[in-house]
Amino acid sequence: MQHNNAFWHIVGDALGHRRKAPEGGWRTKSGTLTRVPSFIEDNLLYKEGPFLTYEEQLSALMEAGYALWDVLQSCEREGSTDSKIQMKSVAGNDIRGFCEENPSIRRICFASGASTATYFRKFNEDWLKCNQLSFAKNEATQKVFKKFANSRKRKRGDAPLARKSKKGGEQIELVVMQSVSPAFTRPWKNTPETPKASSMIYTDKRAFWFEHAFGIESPSGEQR
Repeated sequence: MQHNNAFWHIVGDALGHRRKAPEGGWRTKSGTLTRVPSFIEDNLLYKEGPFLTYEEQLSALMEAGYALWDVLQSCEREGSTDSKIQMKSVAGNDIRGFCEENPSIRRICFASGASTATYFRKFNEDWLKCNQLSFAKNEATQKVFKKFANSRKRKRGDAPLARKSKKGGEQIELVVMQSVSPAFTRPWKNTPETPKASSMIYTDKRAFWFEHAFGIESPSGEQR
């Protein structure tokens, strides 16, 4: 985990702990000793701990009823940004099979935003067509899955989508989350690749994640 990636900090805020720095402290990609940015650190809900290592945080997340998996099984890329992934090299994980083996799953949240959701769409078109999935109403989700959401609305005469799948079970909701990547957390400077990088700050993202991923109330005054 990068020190400025918001994911595990948000998980800690949701589950009542704080991420412990790795052995040797937080490091930049070049190996320079650094710290968690103040705009994250100052807003953490459990500044005094308890502090959990990565392995302990992962266990806490699983024990709370959540699963964590990559959309892509493998790929080749230069650097760490999704835009550098070589499309011919990608292979998707069997997320549909995982959900069928674990029928209690009711929601899939794409932590890195539209990029991972787009790969999910690429590898799961047949699944998206069979009415076992529903789509959250936020703009990002509707944009990525517009083709499938609009198709269902036309078939139902623009009536609200039923929450039951054709097989009789509950639909799994797809949610394109506000990205927790450092490139999308203010106050990083906007770039041509991420023109809206500074549109959301840490507390904005936490409020969205609390509502859509964890189903809990945000601290007073935070906007969803």
